[in-house]
Amino acid sequence: MAHEAYIVAELEDAGDAPSYCVSCEWKGPASEADSAWGCRLTPGGMVPAGRCPCCGEPVYIEVEAEPVRIVIGLDGGVVQGVTANTPVEYLVYDYDIEGSDRVVTRPALDGGEVEVFDSGCDDAVVDAKTVATIYAALEAEAIP
Repeated sequence: MAHEAYIVAELEDAGDAPSYCVSCEWKGPASEADSAWGCRLTPGGMVPAGRCPCCGEPVYIEVEAEPVRIVIGLDGGVVQGVTANTPVEYLVYDYDIEGSDRVVTRPALDGGEVEVFDSGCDDAVVDAKTVATIYAALEAEAIP
């Protein structure tokens, strides 16, 4: 049975984008990598920028992940809402348990255990545009 090569995508020139090889720990600009021709692709997997000049294995471009940004609205110490730029679950550790009959013991953030108000985890509202606007305003405040 003969195998045929198919072009599944045209790669843009990555130029001098920082790149790395997972096999031999080579790092360098993508422009120093050899051609990606013949690299096996996995559906849903990362697309190599080329082949490592040291070992011939696939080279990938380093991608900086955007930080998860969360805005928490409080009123009188009570969470009124949580909005994030990406899907995220949150859990509130409310240490103000005096007089409450809904107290549980959970792992403490710094080790050991702690008693907190019995609340479950919830999903934050995802609104990347609003979160970006809030963070932009915060960054503008920091400019002297």
